[in-house]
Amino acid sequence: MKKVNKFIKPQLAKEAEMDNRFPITTAAKKLGVHPEAIQKYLLPCEWFQIGYKMVEYYDIDIYLKLHYNEDISQDGHSAERLWNIKDTWEKLKSYKPETVKERHYRAEVSFLIFSGTKNELKVTPYHYFDIEVIEKGQFYTFKTPKGDVRKKKGSRGTAIREKPVFEAMSNSNSG
Repeated sequence: MKKVNKFIKPQLAKEAEMDNRFPITTAAKKLGVHPEAIQKYLLPCEWFQIGYKMVEYYDIDIYLKLHYNEDISQDGHSAERLWNIKDTWEKLKSYKPETVKERHYRAEVSFLIFSGTKNELKVTPYHYFDIEVIEKGQFYTFKTPKGDVRKKKGSRGTAIREKPVFEAMSNSNSG
C-alpha cells in the first residue's frame, strides 16, 4: 500500500545533514542533550520547508567533536571563540528542563467546544461561575459538573477570571 502523506526531504536538507546540520530533535539525540537546551543555547543556521512545515536546522559540527572528545583547538578559532564554544557545550550538557508544576484555583470560566464536520461546524459555548481549574504547563483542566474538560492555553473562545482567594474560600465554605 502506498503512503500518501510521506514528505520527501529537499536535496539541500540532505546535504545539510551530511555537513552536521540537523533539526532540533536529531541534533539533541546526536549530542545526547535535551532538545530545549538546543533551542535555548544555539541559533538556527538555516531552514527548509519539509512538507507543510518550516524546519529549522542547527549546526552542531563543533559540538559533535566535543561530544566525541576530539581536539577543536586546531580548527582555526580564536581563543575567545574556543572559550565560548566550550562554555556553550557545558551549558548544553548540564541543561535540565523545568519541571511543570500544577496550580489549583477557583475561577469563572467560559469556553467553546467545537464539533461537527468541516462543512457543518457546531460550536457549543459553556460558562461556569465557580469551578476548580488546574493549570499545568500549556493546559487548563476545568472540573465541570459534567466531567473534566482540558483546553490549551490561548485556545479560541477560552476565558478565565480567577477568583480572589477570600471570595473562593467564602463560596466553598457556604455551600
